[in-house]
Amino acid sequence: MLCALSKWSILSVLCLPVIIIALIWRAPTYAKSHDAPLNWQSPDIFGALGILAFAFACPHVCFSVYLSLKQQAIESWKMTTTLASIITWIISISFAAIGYLSFGVDVQPNLFLNFPPDDLVVNVARFALGFSMILTIPMAFHPTREAIQKLLGFETAERQPNKIEHYVVTLMLFIIITTLGITIRSLGKVYALIGGFAATCLAYILPSIAYLITRRQPYSTIPIIDNDLSDDEITNIKVPWMIHQDSSSSTSSSITLDPIPKFGLLDVAAIFTLLWGVIVMIFATSGALK
Repeated sequence: MLCALSKWSILSVLCLPVIIIALIWRAPTYAKSHDAPLNWQSPDIFGALGILAFAFACPHVCFSVYLSLKQQAIESWKMTTTLASIITWIISISFAAIGYLSFGVDVQPNLFLNFPPDDLVVNVARFALGFSMILTIPMAFHPTREAIQKLLGFETAERQPNKIEHYVVTLMLFIIITTLGITIRSLGKVYALIGGFAATCLAYILPSIAYLITRRQPYSTIPIIDNDLSDDEITNIKVPWMIHQDSSSSTSSSITLDPIPKFGLLDVAAIFTLLWGVIVMIFATSGALK
């Protein structure tokens, strides 16, 4: 799915060090004329949390990324997600720290707006950012188009969208995104709104709900599958099932029933994350709409 975009995605990520180095080089030059008080309180802390959640909002592409792995195993997936989370955190905190420490209370939502238009080094960073965004858009465009095609019924388990449907959805989605990009000028409002509503749902609320539902599914609905059943009979079974091959016999099979797990630390963490996501979503969204 995303294999064709992987090389371009790597090139896009390589633009980020160029941007960070340029900002580290030039931003301190303008720090003397701005006040940057250091405290633990902020008038828009939930808006900032929404923007931070936006940086980690990637569950919508997790399945596609997993399928694009060369080795589709748990260990590979753990390594991929861990490295991605660490790199994302480092990049996000770097931009935030550089921006605030250099421009303080006068910092703009778009960090490059704090610099004069004739700064050569910053202009190189601006070009790198634009180039990175051009290469990044397809990574977000792909799952969005796929979701719309499924919602419209163009893509199902039995059929794939034809060329006309594929091109129409692609063109309409591109027009909408381009129009919004031209019309909306305040990136801070966009990040706060998307981060406060969509990103909190993707990063906090939906994963917690999915975990709580799937963790406590009743196992009694899972039937025992006999090896002697034909393929048609197995296909007609409408509930989840799994086969466990008994080591003492090569022909018999039995279901492996695990007891429903007791309420534990992971359930507490899921509930806390769910409530946290709802609180951040409410305050961040309301703050962005003011």
